[in-house]
Parts: sequence; C-alpha cells; structure tokens
Amino acid sequence: MSNVDAGTDFGLWPDETSRLMYHAAMPALLVGTDRSGWTLDLGGGNGLSRQWFDLVVTVDSDAGKHPDVVANITTWKPLYPVDRVLLRYVLHYLSDFDVCALMAHIASYHHGPLTVIQFVNDDLGAKLANSVNEDKWFRSEEELRDLLRPWQVQHRVAVEYEVVPEFYANRLGHPNPTGHRERVVAYDLTKDTA
Repeated sequence: MSNVDAGTDFGLWPDETSRLMYHAAMPALLVGTDRSGWTLDLGGGNGLSRQWFDLVVTVDSDAGKHPDVVANITTWKPLYPVDRVLLRYVLHYLSDFDVCALMAHIASYHHGPLTVIQFVNDDLGAKLANSVNEDKWFRSEEELRDLLRPWQVQHRVAVEYEVVPEFYANRLGHPNPTGHRERVVAYDLTKDTA
C-alpha cells in the first residue's frame, strides 16, 4: 500500500463518495449478512469494520494503519478458526492472477462464509482516467465474479452512486478529476464443494 492510503485516517476523507463507500452504504450492503462471531478482516488495516461486525481481527501489510496483525494477506494464515472472512475494498490492489490465488488461499484454511465488498465499474475508462498516482486493477462486476472461484455467491447487494471529483482530489491528489458512475457490490460467498 502506498502513502496515499493515509494510515489510520484511511477511509475518513470528507467528500460524499468517501462517506458513502466507507460508512453510509455499509448498513445496506450488509443486509442479510451474519455479523456475529469472529470476523477476519483481510486488508482492513485501521479497523473501520469494527463499526459493523461484533469481533474483528484486522490483517494488513501496511503497519501505518495499525492492524492487529501486520502480514501479507496472500500468504498469511490464521492460527485459529474464524466465523467469517471479510475482504472490503481490497481486490483492486491485486492483479487477476493474485485475486485467484488469494481466493484459493483463503479456501485452503477457511470453511465458513466469505464476504467480499468491492467497487466495480461499467466505465473502466473513466475510472482509469481518474486513478492517478497509483497502480490498481479495476474491474466490471462480471470480471470480478469470474475471479472468485472456488467461492460461489449466495447473496448479493449493490449500491449505485456517483463518484464526485473531490474523492480523487482527496484520495489521490488528482489536479483535475471528473465524476463518474460506480457501483459497490457486497457478496456473501460459500465455498463450492463440487
């Protein structure tokens, strides 16, 4: 993760898109998701997920976010079973190959539900044009779903919104950002046993 991730202030930018993605949309995105028990929040460094899940252990490679465990989520394994694994706004940091490897890695140690919360874009050109000062992998919803095996979507919730230009100015220091449509999806997944 780069310094644009803002350490413990990650997700706390004042623009309406940040407030929606990281806070306001969460109750809607988690409708139907069991939030009791232990949640392993992979890539959830500064612990924002504690607002919605009962018991959370965060794992992140960015020590500046003060996660419970500093580790690479693509290779790290918990020493104890958890009730749920959460991947919230993580998959755009990983190539397609690395997302597939992460899904298989999680399946190797976790036998309960997996919750994925990720923004997706129908207009990838607009997303890429606004994504300055970072190297990320943006996807359509169809492209995202193709990478989730061996996990199967059991429940889906989506929230559509307009990304305001201030989001890119605050998050990435973009000098002349533009707004565009975006969607965040929340999937509750179970491991495909076939």
